[in-house]
Amino acid sequence: MTFFVLLPTLAGAQVDYLANDPVWRVTSVCNQLGSIGSPCIMTDDHQYMLAGDTLIAGHVYKSTLRTGSTHGSWQGQLPAPPSCIDHIIYGPERSTPIRQEGRALYVWNGDAEELLFDFDLEVGDMLPTSFNNFDESMEVVDLDSIQLSGEWRRVYTVSGTSTHTIVEGIGSDRGLFEPIGAILECGHDFECFSLNGESVYPGAECNIIMAIAGSQEQPIDIRFDAANALLTVVIPDGSAATAVQVLDVNGRLCLQTRLNATGGQVDLGSLAIGTYMVRIGARTERVVVARY
Repeated sequence: MTFFVLLPTLAGAQVDYLANDPVWRVTSVCNQLGSIGSPCIMTDDHQYMLAGDTLIAGHVYKSTLRTGSTHGSWQGQLPAPPSCIDHIIYGPERSTPIRQEGRALYVWNGDAEELLFDFDLEVGDMLPTSFNNFDESMEVVDLDSIQLSGEWRRVYTVSGTSTHTIVEGIGSDRGLFEPIGAILECGHDFECFSLNGESVYPGAECNIIMAIAGSQEQPIDIRFDAANALLTVVIPDGSAATAVQVLDVNGRLCLQTRLNATGGQVDLGSLAIGTYMVRIGARTERVVVARY
């Protein structure tokens, strides 16, 4: 009797890296103003999401939005300057346009197209210099695979002046656009990757920031009924009226209102179909308005 063992293949059907509403979460810790030895250490917890197509130099790119929050830690003599200790919620703001061609990702840097990642490499290949890799000594030293949402993805280990992991269609252990090699004034850590609102890498226990936590965030319960385009907000510890702002992908204010001390409902049915960011107090939620 003959037995056949089926092993995963790395040469299967092409994966659409930018489909299924991908979101990347990254944490960056940098010296303020990029000054090595600065007494202000800034932490930026942010995420990238896609928001429609844009035509640049004959190619169709995906527009990228970035949202996040920053806070500083002052290491010098007191008093600390407000610019270091303030907690700031930002976004959505436009980030780097991105597109896929074969097993590679490209970005538009404002003047020209640059390679972001080449996922068609083998052990022994040199990692090409790119938008986020300046280390010409990076070599692929190991190649493995993982299955995410039913699709097999290549997992590379690259080594040069430092060693890193790169996952096909997702990015490096530093992030999506963040530099792969060591940058003295900054450190970057990839946190999570989600598809269709569900964290798939590195695991379900790591949460995408669908709401960005503020330093004094209220325990607000926010729910969106997509079928009726109705936003429901509940404030358990109702203390004061709360402002609600709805912004489009360009950061334009589309709707603004105030809720009472316990919350309320906001009808988004008058908005055009698309993706919006809803700001309530120190939180930001992403919602998609559609027609059913």
